[in-house]
Amino acid sequence: MDQPDGAALAPRGPDRTHPAGRRRHLVAYHPPLRLAEDATLLSALSGGRTDLGLGRPVAARTPRTVGLDHDRPHVEARLLERGLGTFTGRCDQLLRLLAGKEPGLQGTPVDLLDAVTPQVWVHAAGAGESAEYAARNGLPMGVAYFSRPTTVLEAIDLYRERFVPGPYRDRPHVAIAVSALAADTEDEAAELGSGYDVWLRGLALDAGAHHYPTADERAGLPPLDPDEHVALDDRLRTRVVGRADAVARRLAAIVEAAEADELVVETVAPTLDDRLRSYELLARAWARV
Repeated sequence: MDQPDGAALAPRGPDRTHPAGRRRHLVAYHPPLRLAEDATLLSALSGGRTDLGLGRPVAARTPRTVGLDHDRPHVEARLLERGLGTFTGRCDQLLRLLAGKEPGLQGTPVDLLDAVTPQVWVHAAGAGESAEYAARNGLPMGVAYFSRPTTVLEAIDLYRERFVPGPYRDRPHVAIAVSALAADTEDEAAELGSGYDVWLRGLALDAGAHHYPTADERAGLPPLDPDEHVALDDRLRTRVVGRADAVARRLAAIVEAAEADELVVETVAPTLDDRLRSYELLARAWARV
């Protein structure tokens, strides 16, 4: 999940209208100054097409600073002293940094690269602190149906109920992420999707997800045990797999149920070509829904 900062959202391709990327940064793990610097750099490189997603980890660990030059450790240490023991405090400081309102060591605002200010999103798993923060600050919110299907609607309801219009948005704005895989036939989709449980097991064991097995490889691997099935149940049962038209209809139903403004599709498959083909088929089918 946490690739080296900057690499995950590096702009690519000729598209000049869509965001270069949207990624959830776990703000407990990254100093706000570092996030602000990286986000504005990517914004400059992408022509203002960078979105910055903020989220909370399952368990926070001690904030760390990263020194890239002589002054940076001192600047970050001073900034980290200003109420950053909480998710709210760290996000507040990040917003101030991006707005040019956060004082540095000399009392003057911290200077960031001159670029279009990235759009900040907050990612929420349920009706908790993240959804509250997004609503209170008038920020757009993202939810992951594929990981927390039983609580995302609660998060959306709370967000809409408590939304306060502000400089970022004048109305609630929700993006819902769904894991989906489309193919030309049901059999092909099932074959491409057969290794998903093993791929998830690697994530759950913190063993990484560097390889997604093919159907033949999956056949030679042991099945999930009962405890693993329980732990991965949400991810397994919410994945949408099949022919493109059927997948698009199911995705449209999820978007309608959540009253979402945007749909984000996560696609995992054995090869890059499989993933690109899935997106191509799904884009065509989505236009017909």
